[in-house]
Amino acid sequence: MTHTLSRRLLLAVTLPLAACSMPTPPPPPPAAAAPPPPVLASLAAFATVKFLDPGTRRAVLETTGGAVVDMTAAPEVRNFGTLRQGARVVVEYDANGAVRIAQASRITRAEAAGRMRATVREVAIGGGRLVLDRPNGVTQEVLVQNAAMMAFATRLRAGDEVAVTLTQPDAPATTQN
Repeated sequence: MTHTLSRRLLLAVTLPLAACSMPTPPPPPPAAAAPPPPVLASLAAFATVKFLDPGTRRAVLETTGGAVVDMTAAPEVRNFGTLRQGARVVVEYDANGAVRIAQASRITRAEAAGRMRATVREVAIGGGRLVLDRPNGVTQEVLVQNAAMMAFATRLRAGDEVAVTLTQPDAPATTQN
């Protein structure tokens, strides 16, 4: 009986210790980081001219989503006189800060010029990120890095029609030892 009791005691002590020494499974490998979203090289929004003042060169535009854009054309803008109240136009900002306004018919073949047509789904606070719905049903997140383009993007609303040109973000700098 003493012998049986010793075996039971030995088993009672050894089994929990054996369980403690079992190796833990390795952690799962980290998921591959998603590539960063593309960056806007240009942002063009479709709008209708609501008001024109040739004396002050002021134009008030309404985007398809209902946002109001109030602009004053610089003296070097040559085509201001061709704009008409009620006309459908496109306002484009590029990464260099240049702003263009033209008849919407000039951008109807947007895809041929490397542009992508889309509808704004969401504008992040501050305009640093847009979520766009492409015509093929794919949702695309894009980054806005230019300050003038960000200010313009904050005026956009869900439902606005846009045409954008995308670039890939700069790769992070690497150091070699």
